[in-house]
Amino acid sequence: MSGAAASRVARLSAAPPADAPLLRLLLTSDHQLGAPVPVAMRHASEAAGPFDAVLYAGDFVNVPDRASEWFDDARGSAFFPSMRDILPSTPIFSVVGNHEVQGRREPGRTLSESFEGASPVRVSDDGLSLSNYETLFPSPSGSRFYAVTFGGVRIVALSATRVWRSDRADDDPAARLVSSRYQEAAHALEDPLAQRYGSHIVDDLQAGSPQYEWLRRELASPAFTEARLRVVVMHESPHSIGVNAMPHFAHPVRLEERDGLGELTGVRYDYPSAESILLRDIAPLFEAARVDLVIGGHSHLWSRFASAAGVQYLETSHAGSTHGAFDQSSGRRRTRPSFRWNAHDAVAQGDAGGLDPIVPTRAPRLGAAGEPLPYVAEPGLSVFSVLTVSAGAGAGAGAGEKADAAAVVESYLYDARTPEVPAQVFDAFGVGEA
Repeated sequence: MSGAAASRVARLSAAPPADAPLLRLLLTSDHQLGAPVPVAMRHASEAAGPFDAVLYAGDFVNVPDRASEWFDDARGSAFFPSMRDILPSTPIFSVVGNHEVQGRREPGRTLSESFEGASPVRVSDDGLSLSNYETLFPSPSGSRFYAVTFGGVRIVALSATRVWRSDRADDDPAARLVSSRYQEAAHALEDPLAQRYGSHIVDDLQAGSPQYEWLRRELASPAFTEARLRVVVMHESPHSIGVNAMPHFAHPVRLEERDGLGELTGVRYDYPSAESILLRDIAPLFEAARVDLVIGGHSHLWSRFASAAGVQYLETSHAGSTHGAFDQSSGRRRTRPSFRWNAHDAVAQGDAGGLDPIVPTRAPRLGAAGEPLPYVAEPGLSVFSVLTVSAGAGAGAGAGEKADAAAVVESYLYDARTPEVPAQVFDAFGVGEA
């Protein structure tokens, strides 16, 4: 080795007390080697830092077993170097995303093939391997869902993710060359280990599951009910206008197609809206417990919603790449499979939970006719948000904000096309009661 590299000296502080006069938490997710991320994170530090903690809603890299994506990717946007101005002296509270699931490791498979091969059918312990993520970010509870109190803020971290599959859907079973969220490849029908089993859920959340019962107890606990602020972090959220809101967050329903002789000719998967676990089982718990803020990711955009019970849902996952917004104002529609599937269950536009996205309060992006848009989903832009908890958090509240709030969330926009321009606040709203 001809040279040496060293980071700056970093010091961790003691955990803040429950009545800390000021807390700043960075909210972000889905970095996945995005080219603008390193500069955007530097702008975050300059605009709102130093931070007391980071709440990260999953998807750190693309292939979790590829070490370079974490540490030294040649493109300069590996996760830890991108966060070098923040993480050395700041704790991070993270949750599992689909890109933390490596899949089955087998001799001869490339890392990308292994990632695509995640399966609930295991020949060993690595059918759904998350070992690298769990080594880098050990859970306080030993499981992939946990709760901690930080400076009086109760942080509830859920494992709410599915393995990713493409949206390919071929009507003719014989023409199915690849497995996807909707189908099995024709060549895999006789081999259970070669099948992909749709977009299957990594850790079940449906009513009666261990995670659901744990969450139900947590939301009723004094640690939660008496907290200064109550925040949930999860990769997939009950409310979204992103492309990944479909299919519904449900266990895949396997439908076997057979010929006149009873021979298996194809396998399809449906995701019925009535079985959406996040909307049917999880959101009602949030509403009843009066969760203050739910932070989600996964669809690479910014949007937020407010329920009738006052729960704020925020996705702030636009980190330099976007999958677009699927809202009436954008005109874009999600791809839906044909009549062979339960196509009427797929929501082409809008939020499957029926909430309308909120237009940013400060400087919304404008549509073609100059109308304010309720989302940020443009290539080249990066978004991050900051949760500030302080005695006077509601001071200076603007339109649509709570003047008596216990905390304020500000969302910042950074444009990689004008790197010299600091990140600017485009939305602010209050959460919690002072």
